[in-house]
Amino acid sequence: MNNRNAISHLFRYCGVVLAFLLVVGQATAQEADKKLYFGPKVTGNFSNIYNSAGPTGAAHLGYGAGGFVQYSILGILSASLEVQYLQMGSDQQFGITYANYGDTDIGADLVTHNIDVPVLAHVYAPFSLGNMRLKAVVGPSFTYNYYSVAKSDQYLTLGSSTWPVATKENRSGDFIDFETAGLIGAGAEMPVGNFMLFADLRYRIGFQNVTDIVSRSVVNDDTNTLNALMVSVGLGF
Repeated sequence: MNNRNAISHLFRYCGVVLAFLLVVGQATAQEADKKLYFGPKVTGNFSNIYNSAGPTGAAHLGYGAGGFVQYSILGILSASLEVQYLQMGSDQQFGITYANYGDTDIGADLVTHNIDVPVLAHVYAPFSLGNMRLKAVVGPSFTYNYYSVAKSDQYLTLGSSTWPVATKENRSGDFIDFETAGLIGAGAEMPVGNFMLFADLRYRIGFQNVTDIVSRSVVNDDTNTLNALMVSVGLGF
């Protein structure tokens, strides 16, 4: 199955699940005290590729956007499903040669483009701060990497002149397609008018080796996991 067909099937499956939960939620909301919320969500993150020697580059600033559905199971427990586009990566991967344009290689940024599906449990604190509910967040995340690229900034020397050269190279073949990670963090929920504001801080821990290509000149390790510190904000209807 090629990438385009895989993306189509993934979107179709996630869309059916979200549509079903939204229909159920609309019916439930009329009978209960707002047990279900759904709406848009945005995410910012600092990600990096790690192995036994530590980070393989500098932290990459990425972002994500999508939607979520959250249902209250008990007074202290809710469950949520999210579907979002998520960009992650690792910057300044020294020692990797993607193109030989000049005398100086100042590193390449690896950027992965993903469809991310977190399935989370929200456990609430036994106390509130005014109308704000505090909670812990934990659960798995299922990630499909549909495209990866290396962005390399180098210098081209022509005679006595030096010019910056930017190159891009498709590195999708160096990354696995599907990855599972764990999410753990803390957050809060607060009503804003007729809506509910959701915010949390999460740490993403990759469970699998995403590639055996990534390395620096002093690092050669086959276990490279994609980890990230993430801030997520959503508006529930």
